[in-house]
Amino acid sequence: MAGVITERQASLGEYVSEQKPAFVITDLSTLWVDFSVYRRDLAKVAVGETVRIDPEDGGEPIEAKISYLSPIGAADTQSAVARAVIANDGRFRPGLFATGAIATAEQSVPLAVSIDAVQSLEGRDVVFVREGDRFAARDVTLGRRDGRSVEVVTGLKRGEAYASKTASS
Repeated sequence: MAGVITERQASLGEYVSEQKPAFVITDLSTLWVDFSVYRRDLAKVAVGETVRIDPEDGGEPIEAKISYLSPIGAADTQSAVARAVIANDGRFRPGLFATGAIATAEQSVPLAVSIDAVQSLEGRDVVFVREGDRFAARDVTLGRRDGRSVEVVTGLKRGEAYASKTASS
């Protein structure tokens, strides 16, 4: 059997029978990730939609598809369960929280940068832009944003290289 022993139900010297398992072995290579979807958002979520899942361990979120949406809600939380099935590389552990984000609308913007490229400098929003062999702070006016990108309304031109934690573009 492949997996990890997650429960030991027998002690050394104890009588073992077929009615009671001695160990519980769990295959953690594939997991269900269950999300609470609040009533106001239920109409925006459907099976097959992509969800970005972040176990909040400092790594990049992963993407998966919603495979199940409960037809029954929970009275105490006023939410229903949405489920994604993921291949687990060891980052996810059953019982620990993760967050999920589903894009409910998409909108094109003329210019956007990685959200971690925007810094606050003396109360102003700036992006560090490559100028020759150095980077200089450039004031920017920001617009719409999602969890990964933010629209740049003014202060940056398409194609200019900028510094960010994820990449320079």
